Amino acid sequence: MRSRTPIIDTQRLALRAFENDDAANIARLAGDFDVAKMTSSMPHPYPKLAAEGFIMLTEAGRARGKDMPFAITLPGEGLIGAAGFHAGANDNWEFGYWIGKPFWGKGFATEAAKALLGWWDDAMSARTVAARRFFDNPASGRVLEKVGFKPTGETLQLFSLARLAKIPSVDYIRGPEPDGFGIAAE
Repeated sequence: MRSRTPIIDTQRLALRAFENDDAANIARLAGDFDVAKMTSSMPHPYPKLAAEGFIMLTEAGRARGKDMPFAITLPGEGLIGAAGFHAGANDNWEFGYWIGKPFWGKGFATEAAKALLGWWDDAMSARTVAARRFFDNPASGRVLEKVGFKPTGETLQLFSLARLAKIPSVDYIRGPEPDGFGIAAE
């Protein structure tokens, strides 16, 4: 499984397959309610056993060609977040990410997203990818827009496992068309 996962180096980060040793950092960083509440599938609290299960499930998804997860690592810190692609309904690909709260505001999410989407553009035949963010997470929208996603104008109620509620979300799309699928540039 891991042999098919490239290691993508950026100026400050290394993006790689998850390792079992990452579970403690996943549980600690993703277990912060401020992080977990901005994702649809992270529980809160997030015990280490759940993080170990997450690693197994995403790597199994990689083996089936349905997930392309990457650990976002920082030298001297280890795992500081995660990002990747998931084949959703009808094999429409979705991009998602999270960064641990101690690492917010340092440009790591944008740096990792640029690198992964560059890899995506070179490696994948499916060029179109979607993303979502909760309405109360405008910082994520700024990251998505910096890396080429455009809001579709669609909103929906997306379930947040950490909040145990449906939360309004904004849909984004990124594709090869220069205007982002006919969406007027501002």
